[in-house]
Amino acid sequence: MLYAAGLHFFAGVLTGSMFKIETLLTVSIFVFCEVVVLVAADSLLVGVQAVGNLFAIQMGYCLGIYLRKLAEEAGYSLPPAQIRSRE
Repeated sequence: MLYAAGLHFFAGVLTGSMFKIETLLTVSIFVFCEVVVLVAADSLLVGVQAVGNLFAIQMGYCLGIYLRKLAEEAGYSLPPAQIRSRE
């Protein structure tokens, strides 16, 4: 199950480096559904490991946000566009 946590962490890094928080919430809902299905299909131990995957995806998202910030500060990417109001 360690490889699954690694893949979830990597998915979180990719999500955090490219998308906003709404995408993390959507991905977290899918992973939570995965937890429910695994608990129903196998055992509680597998469910606990799947909750670890949920934690891994959130930590990966935080790392992705940090990497995106570093890339913006280094000049490799642009920050999101700011909408100006017409007055």
